[in-house]
Amino acid sequence: MKHKYDSDKRNSSNKKLLSWEELLDKGALLKDTIQSLSLTPGIPYLITKSCTDGTFQEGDVIFLEIGNDIVCPKTGRRVSPGACTHENLDFICIPSKTN
Repeated sequence: MKHKYDSDKRNSSNKKLLSWEELLDKGALLKDTIQSLSLTPGIPYLITKSCTDGTFQEGDVIFLEIGNDIVCPKTGRRVSPGACTHENLDFICIPSKTN
């Protein structure tokens, strides 16, 4: 006997699964952004121009994590490789001066 919830088991998170092409495009976009901004894991960076979608705001301090997530510890906002877009990666940053 089939239950009405059986089909929900395949993708219970209700998130849209990305195609291989979408994943490759997002990976290339993220890689290009990391290279163009010269981001290095573990080093703090100060946002000097906010991204279009508002994920990172001017004045935020962000970090590139080992898994290539870009995270702002203060706000908890992050951009993971599968969720990157032109609108959340068009920020400008500089290395943050730490005292």
